[in-house]
Amino acid sequence: ALRAVQLRIAIAGLMVALLAALIGLLVSRRISRPLEQLKRGAEQFARGDLSGKLAVGHSQEIASLAETMNQMAAELDKRIRAAVGQRNQREAILSSMVEGVLAVDSQQRLISLNRAGSRLLGVEPYALAKEIPEWFVALADQPPPLATKAEAEAAGDLRLGHHDNQAMPYAHELTDPAADGEPVTRDKLWVFMSSQETTLVSPAMFDEFMLGYQMPIMAKFGLVSYGCCEDLTRKIDLLKKVPNMRRISVTPWADVAKCAEQIGTDYVMSWRPSPSEMICRGFDPDRVRKLVREGLDAARPCHVDVTLKDVETIGGNFDNLIEWTRIVRDIVEDYA
Repeated sequence: ALRAVQLRIAIAGLMVALLAALIGLLVSRRISRPLEQLKRGAEQFARGDLSGKLAVGHSQEIASLAETMNQMAAELDKRIRAAVGQRNQREAILSSMVEGVLAVDSQQRLISLNRAGSRLLGVEPYALAKEIPEWFVALADQPPPLATKAEAEAAGDLRLGHHDNQAMPYAHELTDPAADGEPVTRDKLWVFMSSQETTLVSPAMFDEFMLGYQMPIMAKFGLVSYGCCEDLTRKIDLLKKVPNMRRISVTPWADVAKCAEQIGTDYVMSWRPSPSEMICRGFDPDRVRKLVREGLDAARPCHVDVTLKDVETIGGNFDNLIEWTRIVRDIVEDYA
């Protein structure tokens, strides 16, 4: 009889324990479910989706919290819509103005401009964005020049006359240019690339937003000549990443000595003295000799070509150009 009583007590105790556990689980779920809903709602608000509303639970505390969050989301949505409306109205007014309107920050950096200002400066508004538009990234990932050159190569349109390096396109590594001949592939040709649009950006930004997208284009060609009128003084180390780089420009705005130190004898240094100082604003043979010697002294011991670019005028005197060429050739002989 005692054993039977003990068994009944044990069974009753077990049932009480199971019932307590079940009640605890139900209470826990009743508390945790609203909290989980609050968490999902907060994450939704954090993503910028303020359209939904949090369900108000039975608990007074949770219901109060949910209602407060709903009111906060509604107020944020209202203010965001008002701000967007004001921005659209402002942009509509600025876009219709014929005057160029520019906005700068406290450090005098350009942060915004209207269409007239864009035309005035030659800067697209999206160039000022903190994030690159997705369509621009997609375009850069499949650069039209890459596709165009591939199509030209496939069609047999490329010849040895299509070398391009802004100078005499001769190199021991490639076949000399010819007026006609059989079709060739891109790896038999020079290619010229530049980045004048990124002249004023940092080396890091040049690497990320320009050079990185040019690399696939340059890789298809035999040899690369880089640089037009932009100052590459702080970017030459990055250009050395291009395996087939052979010629780097040094413009009137560049530091010739610093460029020469980086270029060394691994590449051709294409020195471009200022045409204004050489021939466009009068012609002074003695000054030409002085400036050319200074430039070549700074370029020792580099392999240098001297390119007179962007000659807008010779003052109606063609003989000056001939004399300039003779002077430079004579000086170069002294450095040979």
